[in-house]
Amino acid sequence: MKILSILLNNLNSLRGEHCVDLTAEPLASAGLFAITGSTGSGKTTLLDAITLALYGKAARYGKLANPEHMMSRHCGECSAEVAFEVPSGAFRAVWQRHRSRNDPNGVLQPPKRYIYDGAGQSLTRGTKEAERMIEDLIGLDYSRFLRSALLAQGEFARFLKADPDDRAGLLESLTGTEIYSRLGTRAHEEAGRREQDLQMLEMKIGQIAILDDEKRTEIAEAIKKTNARRQELDKEIKIGSEKLTKIESLEKERINEAQAFKEQSLLEEQKKDSKQNLEKLSRHQLSVPFTEKLADHKNSELALDSATNAREDADATESEAIEEFIEANFILHSSIEAELEEAETRADEARDIVEVQEEAASEACAWLKKHKKDAVLQEQITTLVKGISDLKNQRNTLSKEWSTWKAIASKVERGAGKRFADDIEKISTADLQGLLDDFVEETTAHKKLIDKESSEAKKELDRSKDHLEKARQVAHFEEYLPELEDGEPCPLCGALDHPYSDDAPTASNLAKLENYVEKAEKNLERAKNEKNKLGEKIPELRTQRSGVLREFKKIVGLSKKLSEALKTCGEILPHPGKEVTLEKALEKRASAYRSQFKAEEKANSLKKEAVKEVKGAIKEAGLLEKKLEKLEPMSDEIEFEPLESKDLLEVSEAEEEHSVVEKEKNDAVKVASLRRMDEKSARDKLKKTERPLKAAIKKSEFKTLDVLRAARLDPAEVKKFEKLKKDLENREVQGKALLKQARQEIKKLLVEGVLENKKAEDFKTRQQKLRLERDEVLKHLTTCQNQIKEDEKNRKRKKEQEKELVENREALKVWRHLKELIGSHNGKKFRLYAQAISLDILTRHANSHLQRLSDRYLICREKGVDLDLEIEDLHQAGTRRPMASLSGGESFLASLALALGLSDLAGRTVRIDSLFIDEGFGSLDQDTLEIAIDALESLLQQEKTIGVISHVPLLKERIATQIVVEKEAGGVSTIRVVSNC
Repeated sequence: MKILSILLNNLNSLRGEHCVDLTAEPLASAGLFAITGSTGSGKTTLLDAITLALYGKAARYGKLANPEHMMSRHCGECSAEVAFEVPSGAFRAVWQRHRSRNDPNGVLQPPKRYIYDGAGQSLTRGTKEAERMIEDLIGLDYSRFLRSALLAQGEFARFLKADPDDRAGLLESLTGTEIYSRLGTRAHEEAGRREQDLQMLEMKIGQIAILDDEKRTEIAEAIKKTNARRQELDKEIKIGSEKLTKIESLEKERINEAQAFKEQSLLEEQKKDSKQNLEKLSRHQLSVPFTEKLADHKNSELALDSATNAREDADATESEAIEEFIEANFILHSSIEAELEEAETRADEARDIVEVQEEAASEACAWLKKHKKDAVLQEQITTLVKGISDLKNQRNTLSKEWSTWKAIASKVERGAGKRFADDIEKISTADLQGLLDDFVEETTAHKKLIDKESSEAKKELDRSKDHLEKARQVAHFEEYLPELEDGEPCPLCGALDHPYSDDAPTASNLAKLENYVEKAEKNLERAKNEKNKLGEKIPELRTQRSGVLREFKKIVGLSKKLSEALKTCGEILPHPGKEVTLEKALEKRASAYRSQFKAEEKANSLKKEAVKEVKGAIKEAGLLEKKLEKLEPMSDEIEFEPLESKDLLEVSEAEEEHSVVEKEKNDAVKVASLRRMDEKSARDKLKKTERPLKAAIKKSEFKTLDVLRAARLDPAEVKKFEKLKKDLENREVQGKALLKQARQEIKKLLVEGVLENKKAEDFKTRQQKLRLERDEVLKHLTTCQNQIKEDEKNRKRKKEQEKELVENREALKVWRHLKELIGSHNGKKFRLYAQAISLDILTRHANSHLQRLSDRYLICREKGVDLDLEIEDLHQAGTRRPMASLSGGESFLASLALALGLSDLAGRTVRIDSLFIDEGFGSLDQDTLEIAIDALESLLQQEKTIGVISHVPLLKERIATQIVVEKEAGGVSTIRVVSNC
């Protein structure tokens, strides 16, 4: 198992998110690294994060699950995450905890744990499932992981110095051998429990009651006698039961006979009560031949009633429809007359509008003819306004270019700006180009002159400086000049000619030369400045010349085009600054022309609409007059009140209403005529069916139609009375049959001599006594049989328990022996034995590491003492001495070896590639520390990653790669990884 990275958030002093990636440099290649920092900075919190993520427990709190104090203060959530690698692949374990609503003052919520595979897929759904899976993946439970990967070296330092009793407790906590104490205690307790169980079983066997042989024989005889008497009674009861059955049959038939007599009496009474209904049924049955004719007559009556009602309804509808038609006709007359009057009024009003609009159109047309030029302006106003605006903008641009040109020219030649006119538009293109070209050529020629003057000034300055330098040299050797002789070499330069030997330069001559040189330098500087200025300005002049000419040509072309356009409108090109005035004047003229043009169009349009309105009104009036002619004339007999305007309808609406009402009237007249014919037909049919029916009734016993109808019953009554008649007949037949059958059975039983009355009762009493005696016999027989069965069960149970007693005694022998070997009330006996063996195994693993740390010592268990340790000094011929004799450094090496040995022991079935050693290096001198670190580095050959937690300066210097935990203000720490390689 190898840890790849640690990610923690808000744990103790490490507030915020912190990540330690063991796969990234410099940790990836280091193998051995130190976790350093001051006391309380949070070094151990890194180990807590590992165990929290993997097992949900903090290393510092031991086996306490879900520690509540791991979350940083003033935080609402915390988490720990470890990425690790095992043979089955890479995984990531996560532990999270938060307060309600992530509020620092909220209630602490239960933690959550997750496990993800290398692809980030969740493998668990809950904390318990995560706990089981982490043990399956790593192969270690929490305790074994602490002993295998987190080496508490300080515990082994105390282990070495402890007395045997204290060492027993430490060894148990370090190696996890507490199970042996429990086994010893369990052996002691189990032996005692089995002793008690054996005693209880012996007592139970003694309590089982067994019948003796005499008692069993006595009970068997009683069973035999009782069984014989039971058989005798069964035989007597069986014979008596047959007689008793016949007695009961006779009694039953007597009862049936009495019930049959009673039923006949009741039947006679019901016949009397039903006589009237049965007579009604009889008269109804006599009327059945008339059923069809009565039905036809009834149908004819109903048909006549229906036809009469329909005719009356049709008459009412006809009268109502005629009234509605007369009213609709009046409304239509009134609506047409009103619209006719309105059409004539509209025609008169439209004629007035035609006259007014003809006059308005004439006035507008006259104005347009007078301002004919503005028609062109109206079409070109947008183009002209844009052209004037462009001209104004172009003039501004040209003015800026021209001002820039004059400014540059003034810098080249003082007062040159006066050579160029302010109003550039008054100059022709050719004159402007010549003017600009002349100035550029003059400036170029002037620069050439300045170049020549500058060159001559430079030469003059060089000559002056040379003269001055020579004069100064001569003046410097003035005291040696008198010593020079013609023809003799100069001791300094070796020259034979000595020009200054008699005429040496004076101080006044030197001053003049110096003034001359200074003046020459100023002249040269002035010439250079002038030359540089002209060199800069000539390109600017040429560039600006091109810009001025370009903008001037644009404005010339624009002015020409705009001037021609304005000429058609009677205007000329505006002077500079007057462009806006011209724009407003043109827009005003165009606006006036548009207004008059629209006024003419509107007048013509209104005139056209008015003419159309006149024609339409005349046409509409003609149509309305035709409609009046076609309408049915109003009756003079009916007087109608004139309608108000609000009650009048549109003619089309009134026509539609008139048409609907007229159709309804015609339909009502037709329907009324048909209903009158239907009523006459129904009355004729009734007379036709009534004559033969009355003739047939006169010949029957009913005589009249009313008597016949009174004899008729409705179907429900017929069904009811027929059922009553049938029930009475059936009951009479059944009653006679039952009475006859009962008398026959009674006669038959009496012939057979069946007892009855008192003799029968005496016989029943005797049979009851026999049954009671048999019940007592059976009860006694059952009791005896149960005694025998119970005795058999007790004998079998006693035999089984005696067998169990023998087996338990044999098993108890084993537990008694086991108690003698390992048992004790506190488990100490077996614990010491197991711890001695564990200590031997631990020392073997530790010595393999101690040999790499130091070839001088071996750790041994003292002979004859269970848990006492000695150190064997190989440099002193294998002399053994107490552990207390070791120096601080030697004790550290021994304890480190024990810690590494325990890691091997705890992880013997799992490869552990990540180890963390907590403290214990403070007692080492530099040499011993080097040995310890060398030993740790030797583990790197096994591809292990080792982290050492310490604040020892020598250790920090010796281990180059470090995880530094630094304290900051407010009790908060940060993590950084450093490397001093």
